[in-house]
Amino acid sequence: MELKRVRVWSFVKICVLMGIIFGIILGIALSIYLRMTVNSLSAQLANPDVQAYLEQSGSDVNGFISGLNALSTGVLYTIPILFAVVSFVLSLLISLIYNILAKYLGGIKLELIQEKK
Repeated sequence: MELKRVRVWSFVKICVLMGIIFGIILGIALSIYLRMTVNSLSAQLANPDVQAYLEQSGSDVNGFISGLNALSTGVLYTIPILFAVVSFVLSLLISLIYNILAKYLGGIKLELIQEKK
């Protein structure tokens, strides 16, 4: 058997769904990592020596920590959406290019077996 043509919409749907799933997994992992970073920084800020140094340098660490908190929440929403969009575009291009190339070069050869019942 030979795979002569890929149904574009069928291929795109599966790829977008996989992109969303991977995006959710990565978004959760990044969010957890950023939350752990915020907790670590907060614990270090309790040290009086660190507080004295920050007062001398005029650093706005609280603003940085607030930004990391916002980023850790935003990552949960943006990464899956970004992965879905990228998966859509790439799978669309890949399926269209495959169909064009398979027309001229031949498709992928498949060996299938039928299960005995």
